[in-house]
Amino acid sequence: MRVAVEDTLLAVGVVAELLCCGGVLGARDALSRLHFASAGTTVPPLLVAGAVVVHATAWTTTGVAAILVAAFLAFFGPVLTHGTARAARIRMTGTLESTAAERRRGS
Repeated sequence: MRVAVEDTLLAVGVVAELLCCGGVLGARDALSRLHFASAGTTVPPLLVAGAVVVHATAWTTTGVAAILVAAFLAFFGPVLTHGTARAARIRMTGTLESTAAERRRGS
């Protein structure tokens, strides 16, 4: 039973990561690609870490390392995405302020 859970977590994590990579390849602009890249740093690493923890029986060095790496990615992935999006916004518009058209649309 443990092997089935481990295999399922790993397979779902790999498929989720491949879907995120496909989204990055298929996205039209930088912010859309960033959206898919950000998704690849949250759920898939947690699933793969879950598979490692099940395989390593939790509190071994391998299990703890997997938990720490997944937590690092889950915490700092969105921070990095936010910073990258702000830099892209400044590069595209020259400012972080919304444009007149964006204010009219309510975005």
